[in-house]
Amino acid sequence: MSSVKLSSSGGGSVSLSAASTSTDVTIKFPSSNSIAGQALVASNTSGELDWETVPNSTAVPLLRLNQYNTPTTSDYVGSGLTRPIEWVKSSYTNFETDTHSAWDATNYWYVVPQAGFYRVHQSFSPPTVTFVDNTKVHHIQSAIICSPAANKSSWNSNLYLNRFSRRDGDSTNINCAHTEIIKCAAGDAIKTSFAWDKGTDANNTTTAVAPRANYLGDIFANQSLFIEFVRPL
Repeated sequence: MSSVKLSSSGGGSVSLSAASTSTDVTIKFPSSNSIAGQALVASNTSGELDWETVPNSTAVPLLRLNQYNTPTTSDYVGSGLTRPIEWVKSSYTNFETDTHSAWDATNYWYVVPQAGFYRVHQSFSPPTVTFVDNTKVHHIQSAIICSPAANKSSWNSNLYLNRFSRRDGDSTNINCAHTEIIKCAAGDAIKTSFAWDKGTDANNTTTAVAPRANYLGDIFANQSLFIEFVRPL
């Protein structure tokens, strides 16, 4: 079995040896050099290698928050989405994490540090809204959004929705949970929101609602936001 020996300036060497095979094998290397964090992997073409980003355990982005602001005035009424839930970092620092300091605490969105697929989960306490007609149904629409880096305020791109319909008197013990796996480019903004729709309760004149207050002192109650990197593109 033949090999190529490369001598180093330190006196040692590195040898490349051919595999034991009865047929000819050709391996084609990429035409460009690598950047930090990349490794050689097989491409879609047989025999060709490409440089690909390979995350390690310390590089995987992860966010966990346990609290949100409760606005005194709000715009969560109707089917349109115009503002994020205002997730904030709380005093419970032992139970929160932001591995890449990617949370924008001013705009309440997560700036994606690495292109790939992300698992996003939110749970929140929906607003308490009085039913004018108890025979009708109200709707809570939970949303997870990935907006493009060039227009982070957009609510129209990569929109993932779940709709919850309720006719239960809006019990204060109800909470909503929503999980999606979404595809994002580096620099995109991940944010979550919800909309309250009076549905067929036509006599209801409610014009402003907000998520209900946090359960202070009990961080394992009804609210949380998790964003976890799943895999590269």
